[in-house]
Amino acid sequence: MIELKEVNKTYVSGKNVVEALKNISFKIEEGEFVSVMGPSGCGKSTLINIMSGLDSAESGKLIINGKNITKMTEDELSSFRLNTIGLVFQEFHLFRMLTAKENVILPLQFLDLNNKNERGEYLLKKVGLEKRINFKVLELSAGEKQRVCIARALATDPKLILADEPTGNLDSDSSIEVMKIFQKMKKDNETILMVTHDKEMASFSDRILKMKDGILEE
Repeated sequence: MIELKEVNKTYVSGKNVVEALKNISFKIEEGEFVSVMGPSGCGKSTLINIMSGLDSAESGKLIINGKNITKMTEDELSSFRLNTIGLVFQEFHLFRMLTAKENVILPLQFLDLNNKNERGEYLLKKVGLEKRINFKVLELSAGEKQRVCIARALATDPKLILADEPTGNLDSDSSIEVMKIFQKMKKDNETILMVTHDKEMASFSDRILKMKDGILEE
């Protein structure tokens, strides 16, 4: 499903050189829920950005769903990301004045679908927000906002969910609820990679990879 082969990324700022990723190699099987743990600055977010195509590796291969995304053009990456990857962020990135359903179906505006509203309602029910479908985001709690984000990530039926510190802004109860949703998604054969610094949240996954100073160790 997913394979990284000796992926490297270096950032240069003036005289400072930061090796964010150093020869990262690992595989994730279809339907697997994997967590990547490590302290701030260890390269976790860089890894997510490269896997989503929002940033590019300097060397190495990144194969997702049988395609090497390191060889794609920007247009090809945009299309691939829309159809293959669902993103869940710590900061939500929702439109506050839109309803939960309107936020969920936003990615679908780029696809030729006739059942956008039905799809949005179905996904919000799937994450337990059947009573909040037509509530504006500004009326929702932090935990409910993150569930809207998860529903939005699922909108295009992606092959891979990438979650960057998805519980970072949530209380303990809401965090556990989000992890339970991820576990249900795994049962539906969704493939999930989550980066986190929280050991309790990582314990919900099938496997934990640890990062330190840009180096990955199982």
